[in-house]
Amino acid sequence: MSEQPSAAASAELRSSLQDVYGGYEQYQDLADQFERDLATMRVSAASPDGAVVATVDSAGRLVDLRLRPPPGPEVHFDDLAAAIVTTVRQATADAARQVQQFADGQRAGLA
Repeated sequence: MSEQPSAAASAELRSSLQDVYGGYEQYQDLADQFERDLATMRVSAASPDGAVVATVDSAGRLVDLRLRPPPGPEVHFDDLAAAIVTTVRQATADAARQVQQFADGQRAGLA
């Protein structure tokens, strides 16, 4: 003869399952928000003289580049190219740091 679970045991099991499902829903909501925030994240960096402003997305891909005349009478294209590369690298590194900080904050929200 099989033993029927008591009403109290059934209620406890139901409550535990609801807690698990609630935790899953919270996790899914945070994951969805994280994905939306990453999709819209933009990070900019400027060269020291302000002649170059690079903007990257959360993956570090260049999405905008602004060039302004550098101070001084003439433009040295080798210097400008170096400033572009350095500024894009800085924006990419800043984006990676922000993504990591954001992810750490999301993980803390799950705890």
